[in-house]
Amino acid sequence: MINIEYKPYSIDTSYLFPPSLGDFLGPNDEVHVFKEVTEHLDISYLDSDFNGMGQHPYHPLMLLRLLMWGMANRVMSTRRIELLTRRDVSYIYLAGNQRPDYRTLARFRRRNAKEIKKLFKQTVLLCARLGMINLGHVALDGTKLKANTSKHKAMSYVRMKGEEERLEREIEELMLKAEETDREEDRFFGEDNNGYNLPEELQRREERLNKIRQLKEELEREKRQEQGLKEEEMPQIEDKEQRSFADRDARMMLMKRGEFDYAYNAQACVDDGHGVIVAAELSNNASDRRHLPGLVKEVRELRGELEKENKDKTVMTADNGYFSIKNIEHEGEGIELLIASGREGKEKRNRQTPLVNRKQIMKAEMRARLKKPENQAIYRRRKWVVEQVIGQIKEGMGFRGVTMRGKLFALAQWLIACAVHNLMKAVRFIAELRKLRTMEVVTEAA
Repeated sequence: MINIEYKPYSIDTSYLFPPSLGDFLGPNDEVHVFKEVTEHLDISYLDSDFNGMGQHPYHPLMLLRLLMWGMANRVMSTRRIELLTRRDVSYIYLAGNQRPDYRTLARFRRRNAKEIKKLFKQTVLLCARLGMINLGHVALDGTKLKANTSKHKAMSYVRMKGEEERLEREIEELMLKAEETDREEDRFFGEDNNGYNLPEELQRREERLNKIRQLKEELEREKRQEQGLKEEEMPQIEDKEQRSFADRDARMMLMKRGEFDYAYNAQACVDDGHGVIVAAELSNNASDRRHLPGLVKEVRELRGELEKENKDKTVMTADNGYFSIKNIEHEGEGIELLIASGREGKEKRNRQTPLVNRKQIMKAEMRARLKKPENQAIYRRRKWVVEQVIGQIKEGMGFRGVTMRGKLFALAQWLIACAVHNLMKAVRFIAELRKLRTMEVVTEAA
């Protein structure tokens, strides 16, 4: 039998000199580049939540790094991040061996929701400085993100009206019973003695009635604005129109698998080349068409910041869900739109139908534009450019739905996901450049 001599093994071995946390990660771990890149972010606008009393607050950069590194590694839960700051070397390293609890991380995320747009913009400009953005071709697409609510926590308009009437009747009956009980207890306890509290049944029904009324009033107000009606006018609302009690901003949308669910519509404009997201938006409107003007404006502003001349045009491509006369009118000032006027590959027009209105004329012009060989080559890349990026966020980062409720916080989560995507693109781009430089040095030395 062969005697095997093993390496010494002891869990409780102590160090003469405390080691650096970075040494455990190795010199080539991308967390080092992530740390360097995030040092260039201006975080002066982030709220540290310090009221001048008690202990000093955690540094905003540390909290931001933990949230972004978590998202880059498929960790959305602040409770999970808190646990990893005790177990995972990369999180311990980025936290500087500090241990913020999940409430601190969650409050920081909610408190700075309005500022995430600035953070996202910084990541775009950072990638531009690295030469990762040229704005020659920008592909646009949208994706539905599951809202943090359930179809079972919702109610249709017709049911709201029915429940309102039913609860009003039940409350009236309970009030009559309560008055009857009052008279009996007055005889028993005396008129000046409070012998009972408002029945729990009555309280519960009144609370539910108030919630239904608020939701119903919000729905009517929203539809009144859409239909351009005055405050006293009653809007037209379909009986099947639904709203969620848990997330009142979320809307029913058709999801990828063909079912309807509460969701938000997230939009991304991706630069062809390195796949950097240069503009992003999110709303509770299921239609993609309404998002194009705002995204064109963002891309145009970015062109100005990068000092692009009008002759160096940016071609923005989108599918037929973005096509409308008003949207086509937003091109110009260095931006050309290539938008399918029908389903891709099925844009053929019935030759017997004359072009009798402006929309048909514009569709014909767009079809003619898309038939040019140079434009066909660009448009063919649209799906590959933008859909792979959305796939990277949904599958690679695991961000398939928002975990926070309300449009403001849903938008903040989408924008931080886009910012993390851009940062990790920059991290890997820098790491690759350094690897190439190392190889060149080795080759020259040889």
